Amino acid sequence: MGSTLIVDEIQGASTAANVKLPAGCVVQTVNADTNTYTVLGTTTTFTTIGLEATITPKYNNSKIIITTSINTNAGGPNDSAGGGGGIRVVKKIGSGSFASFQEWGNDSTGPYNLYGTDGHFRSFVSLQLVDTASSLSALTYRIEGRAYQSGNRFTFHETQNAVGSQLSTMMLTEI
Repeated sequence: MGSTLIVDEIQGASTAANVKLPAGCVVQTVNADTNTYTVLGTTTTFTTIGLEATITPKYNNSKIIITTSINTNAGGPNDSAGGGGGIRVVKKIGSGSFASFQEWGNDSTGPYNLYGTDGHFRSFVSLQLVDTASSLSALTYRIEGRAYQSGNRFTFHETQNAVGSQLSTMMLTEI
C-alpha cells in the first residue's frame, strides 16, 4: 500500500538552503522574451538584442540550463550579396560586469556563425548551454549580436520585410 504526502509548502528547519532535493530536480525557472525589432547592420561591436534574464540560485553548486530561441535575419547590403553576423552569450554575476560566457565562429573580420552568401536568410537559432552556479549571487545572461562587417544586414525578431516582429525567448532553469 502506498502513501500520499500532501503539502502546501516545504521549509527548512533553519533555512531554505537546508531543504535537500533529489539530484536532477528542477528548483526554479525564469523566462524572458522580446519581439522588439533590432537592426545591427552598421555596428561591428557586440550589442544587446534585448534578450536578457536573471536567476538567483537557491544552491551554490546548482546547474543553470540556458535555453534560447532567437529569431534572426542575415544578409548583405540591400539583401543583394553575402553577409551576416554572430551572436554570443554574456554573463554577469551579482552587480559585476558582463563578460563573455559563450561565443562562436570568429575570424579576423568578425563573427560569422550566421551568414548568407546570396541575398539573405531567416533562421531561428536555438541554444542550450549549461553553467554551474558558484555562489548564491544573481546570474544574469544576455544575448548580444554584431554584424560580420560594416554594411551587412543583421536583424533580430523580424518578420517578412520587417513588417511586425517575431518573438525570441530565453529560459533559465536551475537544477
